[in-house]
Amino acid sequence: MPMDLVTASPKEIAGHLLLHRFKNDASEAVTFLLQVLDQLPNVEELSARLIEDSQNDASKEEELEQTRDSLGDAHVLPAPLANKEETKTTGPPRDLLVSAITPRAKFYLSIHEHGVTLTTPKNEEILLPANAHAVQHVIVFPKREDCLQKPKIDNKERRVVIPGSMVLLVLDEDKVFFRKKTLTQICFQLPQHFSDPMDASVSASEDDDDVPQASLEDQIRLDCVDSFEEKIMELLKSALQLKHIYRIYNPKYNNVRELEAYAFQSDDGGGNHSIMQGKMPYLKCYHGVNDGVIYPMEEGLLFFKPPFFLHRSKLHSIAVGRGGGSRYVDLQVLVDGEGDEKENVEFTNIDREEIQVLNTYIHDVLVNAMAEDVAEEEEEKDEFGKEQEEPRKQVRKSDSEVEESTRKRYRRSASLEASRAIQRKLNAKGPTEKTGNNGQGVEEEDDDDDDEYEGDAKSSEEDENDDESDDQDESDATISEEED
Repeated sequence: MPMDLVTASPKEIAGHLLLHRFKNDASEAVTFLLQVLDQLPNVEELSARLIEDSQNDASKEEELEQTRDSLGDAHVLPAPLANKEETKTTGPPRDLLVSAITPRAKFYLSIHEHGVTLTTPKNEEILLPANAHAVQHVIVFPKREDCLQKPKIDNKERRVVIPGSMVLLVLDEDKVFFRKKTLTQICFQLPQHFSDPMDASVSASEDDDDVPQASLEDQIRLDCVDSFEEKIMELLKSALQLKHIYRIYNPKYNNVRELEAYAFQSDDGGGNHSIMQGKMPYLKCYHGVNDGVIYPMEEGLLFFKPPFFLHRSKLHSIAVGRGGGSRYVDLQVLVDGEGDEKENVEFTNIDREEIQVLNTYIHDVLVNAMAEDVAEEEEEKDEFGKEQEEPRKQVRKSDSEVEESTRKRYRRSASLEASRAIQRKLNAKGPTEKTGNNGQGVEEEDDDDDDEYEGDAKSSEEDENDDESDDQDESDATISEEED
């Protein structure tokens, strides 16, 4: 079948030329193809552009290599409950296979000394070096379905099987790229893993039909320790140089009443809800057309899914309610936009029974936290103002000292000029003669005049010395001012 030049691939064209025209002589085939290229219009401009693109690619690859080197060594990570094939490395695991929904892909997560990498099985990379400060917030939270499912216990291992939490990385704009697109967030789920070993009585209770399910879950909630995720959070916080990682805990595996951090709990609903849906860290609602849940946090509001986080620093106002006899209420949030603009964000169709816990959250938790933020900002401004005021005080003090020294110098300079004027008058006038009672002419007050002159001359000499000393003091004060 003859080759169609319109649809043929480069490989097919090259193979055809080698087989039918150049008898497998690759050198002649290359020479011919170069001659073909010379016949194309604007070939020199296109060649220059290709060379420039190649150089840019080489430069970008060099920058990426430098960024990889700056990350440092990868940490050894705790082992998940997964097949050994789900890690790239042999020996102690230095990466975890995670599933991301934003962007949608599977990644090998590696946590380094100074950053984090996410690599696809096809070696597509997302580099998050700590010195780039690309990650603004990290929020760790459980999926709704994981909060509702019955805990599973591995009796052989005496451990609870814990579903992995979701991890949301909120990114600074225009700093992280993947597949030639800018990323504003990365959201992935950690793998399933075991809890720490538990008391034998807990694992035995699962097979005991006489032990109520609620009692078993209470035992798990009290005794379950999740060192796997605690270690991951500790490494992430250090690698990304973050002050805080915001956590929402799964009430099935954590005793939320003993947590130091604030933990929201939905209304238990009394007889209107099942016990499985009450006291959860979320509320069912809509955000636009998306049906999901909202997690009220001390740090702000998190909706899932898709993930959408509003930090409390962006909130201008927040209120809950809806008129009429509807069984639902809405959470209305006014968010600060660019300049003086405000954006309205709504979370709708929340069960009216939740209005009390929502109002408690808004007034007792969120508003108080926002007020503390304002107080901290004012305190920082005051401290900054004091730091700026102290150098100004020192400069003003130096100026005052120089001004006082200048006044003294002017006074002494005037005194010196007056003394010199008296000296000139005495020299021009000469000694004074007076007639005594004896009728002879005698020189009177010559000694006195000489004494006065000598005293004036001495005083003038001292003033000159003092003036030089004041000039030196002024010079010293000026240098001190420049040093300050």
